[in-house]
Amino acid sequence: MINKSLRSMAILFCITLILSVFTVFSHAVDEENFVEEIGDIDTPYASPEINGVISGGEGWSEGKYFDRTTIDGCWGGEDPRLSGYLYRAWDENGIYVAADLTIPDMTLSTGLDEKEIDGSILHGYNGDVFILTFDPMKKMLDVGMGDECGPWYCIGIFEGNEMKMYRTQYGEKEITHEVKLAGAVTENGWRFETFLPWDLIISDIEIASMDDVQLKKEEIAKGGTEVNMHFIYLDRWFDIEMGGVETYSRYASICTTLPDGRPGTISSAITIKTYGIHLHFLPKPGEETTADTTTAAATETTAQTAQTAAGETTAAASGTASSQTGAVSPTTGSPASGSSSSAGTSSSGASKTSSAASPSSQTKTDKDSAQTSSGNVGVPAAQTGDGGIAIAGIAAVAAVAGFILLLKRKNVD
Repeated sequence: MINKSLRSMAILFCITLILSVFTVFSHAVDEENFVEEIGDIDTPYASPEINGVISGGEGWSEGKYFDRTTIDGCWGGEDPRLSGYLYRAWDENGIYVAADLTIPDMTLSTGLDEKEIDGSILHGYNGDVFILTFDPMKKMLDVGMGDECGPWYCIGIFEGNEMKMYRTQYGEKEITHEVKLAGAVTENGWRFETFLPWDLIISDIEIASMDDVQLKKEEIAKGGTEVNMHFIYLDRWFDIEMGGVETYSRYASICTTLPDGRPGTISSAITIKTYGIHLHFLPKPGEETTADTTTAAATETTAQTAQTAAGETTAAASGTASSQTGAVSPTTGSPASGSSSSAGTSSSGASKTSSAASPSSQTKTDKDSAQTSSGNVGVPAAQTGDGGIAIAGIAAVAAVAGFILLLKRKNVD
């Protein structure tokens, strides 16, 4: 009786291990999409010309590449087909953002979005739309607005490369004349450059927070400032059966982890707590503060002194002072950016054989047939299943060993 019970327990144990193997492997496959947020990116001091051409000689940052590993599909669940490069800059007057977007068969706008949501023209325009929103110094998040939306700045591109911006969520209206905006359709999608004044952003945030957040331009427009930023992309197509433009999916630059520790992928992807881009304003050239310089020098000196003292102590203890007391130089280096400053290239692999389609010619079939699967760009091995595969291997070995022991026990019985 005891042998039968042990045999049954062994069988259940082996089955559990085998199931765990399949679970781990299936999880590794799921990790091919979103991996981590776009995260912390440096934003230089510059005042680029807004002319629709993203030029490296104007002071823009290097392009930060994004694709399905750093943005997520939301409100529709479709895998992101969008990829591209994000460019940034700041000055005393406002913030500059540009993007070179790769999107199969993007849809030009012809007017305002006719589909109101709770009485709001939430997305601005009726074609593909790129929405920007900001939370300087996390002020809105800190006052408890994490589950709310900040002001949305909706960018649409029309026939003839006409660009427009519409503000939603608060004080809805077209604000093209209050900003600088230019762009163009490209071979693989479209691009834009925009400048938003600090005065506009500050005023909109005050309204959104009901005056709970009071910002001053001088507090934001300086080196060292952190600005949380978020974008949402509306991927549109023309549905013949419905007789109008429909949303294929929405993509957002979500955070990896929400403030409460849960993964960002379970969120709505639109509220302030989900922002997954953190702009770090670099100082104006030549204006690094004396305090920063002094602190850096003191830190370096302290480190060198400690290293020298440690070397001398080790040398004295081992009797090999002649080989242990050499000077140790601090190691410096810059992390690889993994991005390109070229405004006209992208490694997404998305196919596009024509320029932008107007709503009259864009169909769901076109969208579906153009959809491609891009490979993982810059995905850490541990997050694409290598660690899970190792665990699966161990579990498989344990399962086999369990079966062998079970067979041996059966022969003995």
